[in-house]
Amino acid sequence: NHAQKFGALDLVLGGQVFKDDGYRLGEYEERIRGNVGLRYSFKKIAGLQTAVKVNTQKALGSLFFIWANDTAGALLPLGGTDTATTTLSQYETKRTYVDNEWTYLTAKGAMHKLRGRYYYTGNKNNTNQEAFGHVYFAEYQFQKKVTSWLTTTAGLLHQYNKVTSQLYGNHTSRNVAGYVQADATYKRFNFSLGGRVEWNKIDTVTSDATPVFRAGLNYKVANGTNIRASYGQGYRFPSIAEKFVQTEVSSIVIFPNDSLTSEKGWSAEWGLQQAFAISNWKAYADVALFVNRYTNMMEFTFGIYGPPAPPLFGAGFQSQNIGNTLIKGIDFTLAGQGNIGMLPLQVLAGYTFIDPTYTDFDAAHDTLYNSSTKNILKYRYQHMFKSDVQLSIKKFSVGFSTRYFSFMENIDKPFELLIPGVQHYRKNNHQGDWIVDARIAYAFDKNVSVAFITKNIFNNVYVSRPADVQPVRTFTLQLVLKY
Repeated sequence: NHAQKFGALDLVLGGQVFKDDGYRLGEYEERIRGNVGLRYSFKKIAGLQTAVKVNTQKALGSLFFIWANDTAGALLPLGGTDTATTTLSQYETKRTYVDNEWTYLTAKGAMHKLRGRYYYTGNKNNTNQEAFGHVYFAEYQFQKKVTSWLTTTAGLLHQYNKVTSQLYGNHTSRNVAGYVQADATYKRFNFSLGGRVEWNKIDTVTSDATPVFRAGLNYKVANGTNIRASYGQGYRFPSIAEKFVQTEVSSIVIFPNDSLTSEKGWSAEWGLQQAFAISNWKAYADVALFVNRYTNMMEFTFGIYGPPAPPLFGAGFQSQNIGNTLIKGIDFTLAGQGNIGMLPLQVLAGYTFIDPTYTDFDAAHDTLYNSSTKNILKYRYQHMFKSDVQLSIKKFSVGFSTRYFSFMENIDKPFELLIPGVQHYRKNNHQGDWIVDARIAYAFDKNVSVAFITKNIFNNVYVSRPADVQPVRTFTLQLVLKY
């Protein structure tokens, strides 16, 4: 990466070359990327700037989808590497976007911003699932500091998508939206109130113009003590992929659903942040309670969607409106820094608990193809913990990071029946997963440093989804040079 100024012109250049042989048989990734950015400030028109950014990337690789089994075959693809039987997918992808932005700051404190983007995606593979997409995006935004305590923002945007695909078919979609927001600061209060109206279309299917609103409040109770509350509505029109995807891998078949309807919802949060100092330690604690409510939630669901013909007799997965759901939870964060003797120590830790449920739970219907009979949504971790601790010793630093994910209690039951090893793995690994990383670094000066990093130091075997083992223990030697 390189950045340099030439008078009124700012230049940013960047590039990356990446090659990874993977940790599973047949899996690899190679990519090359380049980017350039220009920003120019007009001398004869005070407050006017324009910027252009271009980023392009090409990648080649092989995608690992399903293991052979959970023991000796955990790092081997189902079907082996023979092209006639393998579940590996060879791919070539291209990504390019071009951004242009114009910003004008008036003498009276108003800001006009006009930005546009063209984004191209090309996905080729050896499984007859190629897809090519073009995205055209434009937005105008106006912001005005009305008084010393009130700022308003408003905007209009338009996005047009065109997809040519063996995987989805050929489709177009459009999104048009307008929004307005006011932010105010009064004494110890910070307020935010906004609204948005949007309209969507896929091919000839359109949605009604749908308004959503959001509001937020922060109150400074005392120095170091803040309380907050927020409420926001959400609306999601089905994507082209969700409505039209049609594919299969091994014994797993995905069916399209062109009758899928929009998902709506709202979320609310109440939080408290408290800063404190003990001796030479400075820290803060943050706790938040949150609620998410969804109507006609969309989720890929197992069922009988195809013709009753062998070998699967119409069984597979399809994006469905699964009904109304409620997700409640609590999030806690603790961060601080201080000294142990003369040695600086930094600590960051966080814990999240969620309770994801159906609001109109029908055990006979909602758990028909589930691995659990409880009222809990699929593919959720209910308990998550993360921490990072770093100790500095002169020019050395030593750090440990820890992640914990509880057992994913509910998945699609057919995965346990159709994929070798999934049922056995879940039966023997239901206590959750701890992953620990470690690092040691030495800084020669502010511009040169070297680090040795070990990820998954205990070589724990864990999955992020059924039949997908995550990276084994990895060693990295890192050299950083700045000039």
